[in-house]
Amino acid sequence: MQDCWKIAGKNIEIAIGRTNGLPEAFFLKDKGLELFQGGLCNLFIEDRTAGKTYDALAEKAVVSKIRRAKNSLCLELGYDRAPFKVTVSYAIAGDALKWNAVLAGDGRDREIHVGFSFPWCRPEFQFFMPHDQAHFSFKEIAGRYYYNYYQKNEPEPVSSTELEIGTPSFTAYDGARDYGISVLAPFDAVIPRLTVDFEKQSGRITITNRHLRLGPDCGITGSVFIVPHEGDWRPALGWMLKKYPGYFEPVNKKVFDCEGSMLMGLFDSRESIRKRREKEGLAWTEVHHHFPRYGEYLPEKEEWINYGAVGDRGKPRKVSKGMIKDYLRMLKEEGVAGVMYFQIFDCDTELAEKEFPESIVKDYSGNPLSCWPLTCIMNPDPDLPWGKYLLSQIKKMIKTYPQAAGFFIDVYSHREFDFSRDDGVSMRMGKRCYMIRHAHKRIMKKISKIIHAAGKFMWVNGLGFIDAGRGVDGNMAEGGGLAWMSFLSSVRPQIYLGWISDPAPMEKVFQSCLKYGTLPPVSGEQVDVLYQRKKYSPPTGKMTLLFEKYLPLFERLKGKRWVLTAHALKLPAGLDGNIFKNGRGEYVVAIVSEGKSALSGETFAENVKVTARLPGKITGVKLISADYRGEMELDFEKKAGGYVELMVPKHRSASVIVMK
Repeated sequence: MQDCWKIAGKNIEIAIGRTNGLPEAFFLKDKGLELFQGGLCNLFIEDRTAGKTYDALAEKAVVSKIRRAKNSLCLELGYDRAPFKVTVSYAIAGDALKWNAVLAGDGRDREIHVGFSFPWCRPEFQFFMPHDQAHFSFKEIAGRYYYNYYQKNEPEPVSSTELEIGTPSFTAYDGARDYGISVLAPFDAVIPRLTVDFEKQSGRITITNRHLRLGPDCGITGSVFIVPHEGDWRPALGWMLKKYPGYFEPVNKKVFDCEGSMLMGLFDSRESIRKRREKEGLAWTEVHHHFPRYGEYLPEKEEWINYGAVGDRGKPRKVSKGMIKDYLRMLKEEGVAGVMYFQIFDCDTELAEKEFPESIVKDYSGNPLSCWPLTCIMNPDPDLPWGKYLLSQIKKMIKTYPQAAGFFIDVYSHREFDFSRDDGVSMRMGKRCYMIRHAHKRIMKKISKIIHAAGKFMWVNGLGFIDAGRGVDGNMAEGGGLAWMSFLSSVRPQIYLGWISDPAPMEKVFQSCLKYGTLPPVSGEQVDVLYQRKKYSPPTGKMTLLFEKYLPLFERLKGKRWVLTAHALKLPAGLDGNIFKNGRGEYVVAIVSEGKSALSGETFAENVKVTARLPGKITGVKLISADYRGEMELDFEKKAGGYVELMVPKHRSASVIVMK
């Protein structure tokens, strides 16, 4: 480490090579550890236009124009005959290192990938990413994970199914030696698409920002934060929440007043709403299919036939503004929040072609994209006619339906390239294009501001990627992604929507919801009732009994915030769970045994040891179980380091421990 520059913070010191301008050592002062352990970092710049990759180690880039400060270093890397210049900078801020690579081109359009590589794909590490599995051993980790990917109707097909992650990051940690490292791209960075690659043979993990355009009118900035922490995954999420609170925190805290199970409905009877509220914990209703066609959410006329009749999906139903107002009023009288459906991407094809043809998203070959029958996908850029029309509609809906408690924005994870337009930063397969998530973020900044200024809250369906998290008050996981999305909604309400008509799958959903701090839907085939293909039927006796057993547990999750300190919860093998702080200020440990039922006569597990690490003082502990009625006071023992130990006398399917 003689031929290095060094920059240091309170607990970290970085050595940067004078010959290659790359990090060569990363010291944790409090642990006395050097994190690279002989491995090497690298910077990869792939020029897809020229078909050449510039490898900072292999190319032996020339280092020049060095500027130093106490906690930062800036320098230029020169590659032989490269058509761009690279400025690399390192800066320590608090407990993290930020590594930037800024590219300036030669005036020609180039498609560029920028990758940062680290020597941390090692067998001693466990790995974490916001994903449905989330936690991986070295043996389990796949070769590549995808952020912001979607390949519909594009050449170069990529299968990202079941490999998508919710934040542009990875975490590697060693529990035995109690240290970990997280690497993440800034949430507010320009990211058309991003991958995380795990190369077991070389021991390398590479995070790559892809499909960036380097041109006469735009440069490129690739960045990562490198964050050391304790040997656990929770501090990684905790650091992200602290660094980017606006992407996680709800704006309108009234959303917490309406936590509970939800219904997707329209013109349900007062009696059915009341029964669902009393028996199933119904708290809010997504008022759906109130519109005649997708894209037209507030017709000029007073009365119309709703979308449920389009394409023979259901029986024709007359709808009017007066009927919607009466329905919203009834919901409010029954203590249930009415939340109006809205969408920014899908539009009826006939409406789109007639009124907004310039906003239709086109694939690489110039064909319109569609993901729902009789509709096409639209580019919601607020400067385009479709975007302006959406903003006008949301303002008029607020005025027309003041009884609505909020709005439900459907389909929140579109991530296609629109090859008919140019966003100024994206390039795919040699073509300028528009990543429609960039338009999504622009228009939702305006829409959420309008909604919140009116005192309403905003639920969304499918917050699967954190870059769109700003302004979101609550998230729905529809049909899947419950675990993946829960990491992005660790401090805001999340609801699960599934079609549950039998006790066994219902209890499985309840247990998953408890584990991830998510509230459940009501029972039944809601879509069939909405389309009038079936009439509402109350849940069976067993399903009603499950609601009775589980609703007291969900009650303690309201207002939840995940506890994100290291080693916050330890449970015996065979049990799963999580730890939260609820809106009452109580710490809540949820314990579930997947495959076990509160309706069965199976034997109990006895004297289950639970260890929690809490920052606050604990004065009392009680147990609430789905397996037996009532609340039970529990003894507990305080240990050094903020740990609390206790025994659950009997547990079978699901339990909640409440610590005051």
